[in-house]
Amino acid sequence: MIRTSYSAPDTAERADQWRQDAACARPEYKDQRDIWFAPTTRQADIVLAKSICKTLCPVREECLAAAVREEGGRTTESRYGIRGGLQGAGRRRMYDRERARRRAAEKDAG
Repeated sequence: MIRTSYSAPDTAERADQWRQDAACARPEYKDQRDIWFAPTTRQADIVLAKSICKTLCPVREECLAAAVREEGGRTTESRYGIRGGLQGAGRRRMYDRERARRRAAEKDAG
């Protein structure tokens, strides 16, 4: 008798694989992890974090998409840190634009 076993691939693990490749996860930034969560009074850290995201991160788009998806309709005040090169307010605006675009498309289709 031949037995064949089928199992689904672990897509949850692979879906977040990009996080390991993020610039902010690199060892050289280990001692600077707080720059991605700097308060607005530390503008130099915010500028540095955004610059690293936008110029060095190979997975910036995945990071930004995940942030917008995870945060959904949360208020700007409940969105923390620099993710995908944007602060919380920028990610909220992006979410709002995408939501408006979807609604307009649904209205046009329906």
